[in-house]
Amino acid sequence: MGREQNSAIWNAFREGATRPSWLALGLAIVTATAWITAANTLITPESVMDHASYYARGPADHAAIVTSRALRLASSDPAERRMIIVGAVANLAGLSANAAEQRLEELANAATAVVDLRYPSQTLWESAALADAAPFALRGVLVLDVTSDAFVADIRRLTALNARPRLGCRFAAWHEELAVAGLEAPPLRGYYFLDNQSFFLARIPTMARNLPRVIAGGADELFESETTTADANAASRVMTDSQSPITAAESLHVELNTAVIERIARRLARNSELNFLLVAEENDLAVTSHLTESLQSIAQRHDNAHYLAANLSRQMPAELVDEALHTVAAILEQSSRRRGSP
Repeated sequence: MGREQNSAIWNAFREGATRPSWLALGLAIVTATAWITAANTLITPESVMDHASYYARGPADHAAIVTSRALRLASSDPAERRMIIVGAVANLAGLSANAAEQRLEELANAATAVVDLRYPSQTLWESAALADAAPFALRGVLVLDVTSDAFVADIRRLTALNARPRLGCRFAAWHEELAVAGLEAPPLRGYYFLDNQSFFLARIPTMARNLPRVIAGGADELFESETTTADANAASRVMTDSQSPITAAESLHVELNTAVIERIARRLARNSELNFLLVAEENDLAVTSHLTESLQSIAQRHDNAHYLAANLSRQMPAELVDEALHTVAAILEQSSRRRGSP
């Protein structure tokens, strides 16, 4: 009798566990819908701009920092002069946004906001997407900081970034670059959270941990601090020190990556007020010298493009930064004269 009772209890349990419950299913659907609706309502570009540190794992979470800055740039006033810098933290690793703004005001005799969108190991496809954050007719200079390491990335790297993007923003150039490579981006649904869900879902534990600090207010000091730039520079130095000083020629995908830079230049050429400065590594070694002609020719083909050679074996990093800022100031002054306005 006891054995029959146990069998009946087990059968009842198994039936209850495996038979669909319309009530449970309905509750699950309602809960999921409510959660997604709340996320779409609360997680917006404005919330990331205003409360960026809510989504950040810490000062070294470069993806969250740059996402916030790129969204701010996209909604900025194009009449305000800006220097935007994209790329890996490479030749211009010593550049600090605050110090650069002060130096540019001295050199150009006018205020110029510096928007630093760099982070370690940034690919040229990501640089292209971030460059596209600049609103149309923005006055200023976009600086692309590039070394031979940027030419290591191949289609497999782009495929991985398409599956798991590092940034919480998707601009038109990103979709264009994927299409050129024969890849299809996840469809845009018109909701910021859903369109960038992988970025936010990976940060749910962080968001829960940071919520009390955000409610208390003043949490975004982290993102206005120069420590973010310093941390990125430190990470870049560690990454660079752990690699061989010169990337092997056979590991470079020159044609693939120079084509991305060419497309960046073309897009910027359509923005009549935004100039392009390519700061490229140069030295006497064959592994990088064969890149020089290709990169210089890109600058020569576009009226708004300029080229600056970076040779850190012959000049100190601070000297290169100052030379780059002098070049930016000269470009801004030239543009002002051509436009006939300050």
